[in-house]
Order: sequence, then C-alpha cells, then structure tokens
Amino acid sequence: MIVTEGYRNLSLRKVAQRIEYAPSTIYLYFPDKFSVVAAICTGVFDRLSASLEEVKRQASDTPIDALRAGLRCYVEFGLSNPKPYMVTFGMDWPEEHKTNPAGVSPVEAGIRAFEHLRGAIQICMESGDLAPGDPFIAGQAAWAAVHGLVSLLIVAGEASLFPMAPREALINQTIEMIIRGHTPGPGIDSFHKLMQNERCS
Repeated sequence: MIVTEGYRNLSLRKVAQRIEYAPSTIYLYFPDKFSVVAAICTGVFDRLSASLEEVKRQASDTPIDALRAGLRCYVEFGLSNPKPYMVTFGMDWPEEHKTNPAGVSPVEAGIRAFEHLRGAIQICMESGDLAPGDPFIAGQAAWAAVHGLVSLLIVAGEASLFPMAPREALINQTIEMIIRGHTPGPGIDSFHKLMQNERCS
C-alpha cells in the first residue's frame, strides 16, 4: 500500500480494511500509521541481519571470502525484497518515532545489520586482507556502494530504457571494486596518508 499509494495516503483504517479487521483492533497494537511502518522496517532489518548471520556461519575460513559473501548477500536480499527494501531505506525517521509500540527501534535494528558489515571489514583488516583503517568509515563506504547498486537495479528494473550492464557482471564488479579499494598497496597507503593529513589540518 505504501509503494502503490504513498505513505501520505496510508491510514490505519485502510490497513484494517485490507486485512479485514475492525479499525479499533488495529489501534490495540499500533497508535498510528508510523508505528506500523516502524514495525515493518524493523522486521526487514532483522531479516537482513539473520541472512548475514547465516552467511557468516557458512562462510569459509578466509575472512575476505566471508566479506565478499556478506556483500553479495546484502545485494541479493535487497533484490529479493525490492518493495520492503525501498520503503525501509527510504523512510525519514523523526525523533518522536524512533521506537515502535514494542519498544524496538528501526534505527537500532538497522545499526545491528550494519554491524555485520563493519565487523567483517574489521576482521579483514586484522587479518591483513584489507589495509588498516577505520572499519566504521570503510563499512559505510562499502554500504554506500552496495546500497547504491541495489537501489539502481530496483529502480531501473529488468525493462530499463537505459542500456544496463548484465546484472551479475555489475554485481561482481561492484563487490570487487569495494574489495580492491581497501586492499593493501601503494594506492590505498597514499589514500590513508591523504586522509590523515586532512584530519590533522
């Protein structure tokens, strides 16, 4: 309903009609429509975390392979859940709506999902597979890349008028660019020196 009609046109009464419940019953669980959306988004983040946790459990002993598998898992999750994904990552969360009636914050759930990526990058830095650095910044840079890719592929769709590259090749290239961008070497060393100089100035 949010995707087809927009958030502004969503109401608890419409939700009640769709699921054939009395409006008063809905209000026993959700005080307003934003709380419904918060619960949906929290569920999306929790499912993403569960998927990433499963990938981590099944990954090989190589940290870089585990990171690569986690990035692919993120992309596949978004493409398999396009509407919930776009609603979840497209919502603006005002301060008064940081928690839903169950006391679960979609922001906190999102942070838990991000922690999987940050943690995987930190492990790769500690193992020497990735250059030393700030895993929080590196994690957000990697997230920006895969999120941008997922959003582009969802919006463009299969019948895009723009001449899109083959989907699998684009996914592989994006993931490898993330990995290579943090691989130890002269290029990344120069980048870290530049960032250090900027912080000092």
